[in-house]
Amino acid sequence: MFRCFIIIAMMGALYACTAPPQATCVAGRVESCPCRDGRTGVQICTASNTWTQCECERGGSSKESTTKDAGQQDIPDQSVVEAHADISVVEHTPEKGTSQLCFKRDVLPIFVSNCAMSGCHDSITKEDDIDLSSYASIMASDDGEGIVPGRPDKSEVFESITEDDLEDRMPPPPRSTLSAKQIATLRQWILEGAKNTTCESGGETCKTEEMRYAAHISPVIGRSCLGCHNKTSPLGGVSLASYDDVVKYAKSGLLMKVIRHEAGVKAMPPSGGKLPDCEIKQFQAWITQGMKP
Repeated sequence: MFRCFIIIAMMGALYACTAPPQATCVAGRVESCPCRDGRTGVQICTASNTWTQCECERGGSSKESTTKDAGQQDIPDQSVVEAHADISVVEHTPEKGTSQLCFKRDVLPIFVSNCAMSGCHDSITKEDDIDLSSYASIMASDDGEGIVPGRPDKSEVFESITEDDLEDRMPPPPRSTLSAKQIATLRQWILEGAKNTTCESGGETCKTEEMRYAAHISPVIGRSCLGCHNKTSPLGGVSLASYDDVVKYAKSGLLMKVIRHEAGVKAMPPSGGKLPDCEIKQFQAWITQGMKP
């Protein structure tokens, strides 16, 4: 609740309102914030110790922001799709042995689809001699100072993605900056020790029944594809920012060819290896079952 103080002046009453005290802004810190619909969003403290605007899941706006015109329909963007991915924002350092994130599933796709593309930080270009296409190369970046386990505030790579000046922040314009959820995921991974975890299924059965776009396909697209194939700056003119976009490439057969890394097409993702076998099976099952929303 805002606290308002009435200042009586000769010209009338002036109202000066101050917001409740906010948590101390320390670069890389992630905090919860209120959304207009009553849910909780996330905001991050940038390298210059200023808070970003509250980012709310599924397109919800913060209470301080304006709403969209009634009836206006959104095309799911990266942050909206990721809202389905159940990536938690944890505000403390977990105890040893209680890692909640998997590098291969949760972290590597962020680097691959936003940083390790041709002309930037892939294994061939290595802009500024930085390769972010694999665990080993990520950990070796900036002479080992790119990622400092347990210390996002000392990690050069993390600092570059939270830089307050958009001209210096990575990814650079015109590409979209990482969402608050993606930044929170990277921060949490570093806090957990920046480990090379794969989260193998341990023999669990891969679910392929009743595949739905929103529940099963959209989260994978958000993690592994939208960094390059988003609505704003789609690489190669290919956008996967909406259900209709994905259906178009699924119907043509191209989607399955590229994620299977078949001969004659450009493999996707282009670095970091193929999607997990279970996810590829789920894509095929979704297509076979009629590509339900």
